[in-house]
Amino acid sequence: MTHWLIIKKAEAFKGIHSWNISQGGHFLAPYVGTGICLAASCYYMSMHKRGSSLREGLGLQQGNNNLFAQLNEDSIKFLRSQQICFGSRTDSSTFKKWLDTESKLKRKGYGGGELTMAKLLASIRGILPSGGYMMFIVSPAEESKHAMVAYFGARRNNRVPVRFFDINVGEFLFRDHVRFLFFFDWLLRCVYANNQPATYEFQHFL
Repeated sequence: MTHWLIIKKAEAFKGIHSWNISQGGHFLAPYVGTGICLAASCYYMSMHKRGSSLREGLGLQQGNNNLFAQLNEDSIKFLRSQQICFGSRTDSSTFKKWLDTESKLKRKGYGGGELTMAKLLASIRGILPSGGYMMFIVSPAEESKHAMVAYFGARRNNRVPVRFFDINVGEFLFRDHVRFLFFFDWLLRCVYANNQPATYEFQHFL
């Protein structure tokens, strides 16, 4: 139910659902164990930077034409192994080594703290001049962390397009960063924090 609720909410904020995938769904759940959100988010950025895409790598695709491709089990297992290797942490030595030697990404900023609309807005404003990727990690009280990625494009007519990826629901395209912000604020508070006290962190990559 939550999966479809998120999709409907994103569409209400003019988000286009371009890829329907869930790590808890029928296709992926047998392979992901306790989750692959950090690894999937990292490789979503890294593969996009290389001119490829995580969607092509996984092989499981769904566009507006509802066409599917065969799931690449090896790719899923690889992401699971990377999740374990990273220790589900962005401050682990293995994550830092991957970032410095394999990812093709450059880390430009880091921040976070108590989850507030003002801090989210400040985070996003900070990335808009240069664009690039922002990986958000939300940590609700007494729960495990969850990672998601937003890619901010070039400003046009005072709007910044945002491509948002969450391994629990897939990928969305928002043509207006303001609409994305309001959707994302709802997502963190009402879905992942579940109205509990929560903190978040973000890392800005180019």
